Amino acid sequence: MARRSLKESVQGSGLLEEPELKAFVFGPNALDKFADTSGLQSLPRTSIHLTFSFTSDRKPVRHYYDQEELRQWAEVDIKVNGIQSPLWVRPLPGGKIGEYELVAGLRRYLAAEILNLENVPAIICHWTNEQAFQASLSENINRRDFTCLEHLDGTLNLLAFKLNTNVDSVVKLLYRMNNEAKKIVNQNVLVNPEHEAVLAVFEFLGQVSWQSFVSTRLPLINKPEEILEAIRQGKIQYTKGLEISKVKDDPKRQELLQMAISEKLSLKEIKEYIKILTPTLETMIAPKNRFTDTCKRIKAAKVWDNPKKVKRLEKLMAQLEDLLQDE
Repeated sequence: MARRSLKESVQGSGLLEEPELKAFVFGPNALDKFADTSGLQSLPRTSIHLTFSFTSDRKPVRHYYDQEELRQWAEVDIKVNGIQSPLWVRPLPGGKIGEYELVAGLRRYLAAEILNLENVPAIICHWTNEQAFQASLSENINRRDFTCLEHLDGTLNLLAFKLNTNVDSVVKLLYRMNNEAKKIVNQNVLVNPEHEAVLAVFEFLGQVSWQSFVSTRLPLINKPEEILEAIRQGKIQYTKGLEISKVKDDPKRQELLQMAISEKLSLKEIKEYIKILTPTLETMIAPKNRFTDTCKRIKAAKVWDNPKKVKRLEKLMAQLEDLLQDE
């Protein structure tokens, strides 16, 4: 799927060409709101704030940026060609005139910060929290490096906005819809307003269907919480976090996570550590097979005719019984 730009989402061939969907996503006066912009301007970089007051956790919809890749991109591309696509900002809520909040374009902003650029191109939009969140999500969701967890969090939060509820309730609704679609329970939810709202959001986002989202994205919420939070806080890359989540032993997994963060382990190094921490199927099965084989040999052997060997076997059996009592 071709990546849809923010401009297309709010002004061009995408959303605004579908009046009903546009009205649902941005409200009945969306055309007037989006026309109420100050056009392309050159703004002082320091006047733009990374407060993200329009998100539930006051963090950007993107969880992680590789700092070395960002630095190289800034030096090779932005320094030579400048910022070609303007940032999208809105007046800073509760701020002074001339102060703005970044809505979309964080990577470009960070590149400008690396290069210490005084001014950046920007378009000022007078958006509500909900509109700002949708614009930010729309700008990022179809990028190739937008991770499944970022897509999960962004979609759930947008649904929570639309349904005026919290993320936990959205998750329960999606699972209930999925069950009813499979005819596990009655079909009432599939024709109610909540269902229509869910369909409209997924049509707006345009990446996966809600059923595919339930089967491929929602299972991520069952990953270890410390892994998900580390990814969301930008402490570790998505692919590295998922690899670490394969370690089932809680203390070992948490220790490896902290090591990966503090020592900036590569994905290859993490995989090597996991090989050491995680027993293979052969190593887990081998002791059981050995025990079963030994028991068979003992039954068939003539040790029971030897009083000394019988006494040794009795001692070994007593040790095994003690071992089982500790379980």
